[in-house]
Amino acid sequence: MTEYGAIIDACQGSPNQDFYTRFADGFSLTTTNGEGAKPRLQADKSTKSYNVEVPGTMTDRWKAHLERLATLSEKHGPPAPAGELSDFARELDDFFCRQHGIEAAKES
Repeated sequence: MTEYGAIIDACQGSPNQDFYTRFADGFSLTTTNGEGAKPRLQADKSTKSYNVEVPGTMTDRWKAHLERLATLSEKHGPPAPAGELSDFARELDDFFCRQHGIEAAKES
């Protein structure tokens, strides 16, 4: 299985360390740093996403991501194949568009 990752440095505040996986049915799971937060899964059906903030190290977040991935795979099917790097970039763009409520650019 191919896995891609990105470290996104925010313009304001501290950078996020996110793990993102898209399922075959279009839902996604994002696990991010949340210092002081209690790990709690939040679902948003409008953006077809699950989000969880996990305090601690990046390794702690990766382990938490894998645990939730296994649980959510029972409902949403296996993670979608990563494909090519260009697919990852397109997926990342789509994710940001959904999170900010804007329409993704269409390929011509």
